[in-house]
Amino acid sequence: SKIARRYYGHGDLWVFIYQFNEGRLGDPDNVAIGSRIKVPYLTPEQRDITNPKTKQQIHELYQKYLKKN
Repeated sequence: SKIARRYYGHGDLWVFIYQFNEGRLGDPDNVAIGSRIKVPYLTPEQRDITNPKTKQQIHELYQKYLKKN
């Protein structure tokens, strides 16, 4: 969430970073220090957490990734 806040302005957008790097990372709650990841480009609409489509995507990805644990 710190990386998402730094690059996108909001921590809840971490799910997009995790989705992009899922093959490299294991548990989204336990990313090892020093892990090399890529930060995907998000359109302004995707970065707008008040956008209903973005809200829905965030919700779906939260469900997908946090239910794994």
